[in-house]
Amino acid sequence: LELSLMMTIYQIMHLVSRAYEAPYGVKLFLEGEEELQGNKALSDYEIDEDISNLLDKINESNKKAGIVLHAIHDYSNINEICKLTKNILILTIEKPGYSGQKFLENSYNLISKINKLQIRKKINLCIDGGINNSIISKIAADGIVSGSSVLKSERPIRQIMIMQTLLRYEK
Repeated sequence: LELSLMMTIYQIMHLVSRAYEAPYGVKLFLEGEEELQGNKALSDYEIDEDISNLLDKINESNKKAGIVLHAIHDYSNINEICKLTKNILILTIEKPGYSGQKFLENSYNLISKINKLQIRKKINLCIDGGINNSIISKIAADGIVSGSSVLKSERPIRQIMIMQTLLRYEK
């Protein structure tokens, strides 16, 4: 189980989202004009380019490829999506890139769909957005990205430890 606070690294690895502007993107990477940073590169599923081709290119660059799903969307083909990669990140907020947002209640449905898949054990599932102590205890995931809950805490290290404990033991 992992609790990640490194939002800037996550943003470097998140290749593109049509929801917000970024100085890097899928097209630049595919054309060889953009180099990947970090050890993982995640891309929104809703890109204009061929997602399979992009994931192959990421893997060829010795990075771990992954797909970002947004809880605001309904994925009727979730099984096929999850077969494309081992790394899935679910954004559980309305507007990617903005800290301090509330967790979207319909996110539980998407998380549950993935957790019920037969291939779930092969997937590294990470949840990002609106995570606090009351939410974390209801989520079954391999990793959590929590910014505001930790950074706005009077005792951030203690908050991290509390969240790790809740993630590990309460469901």
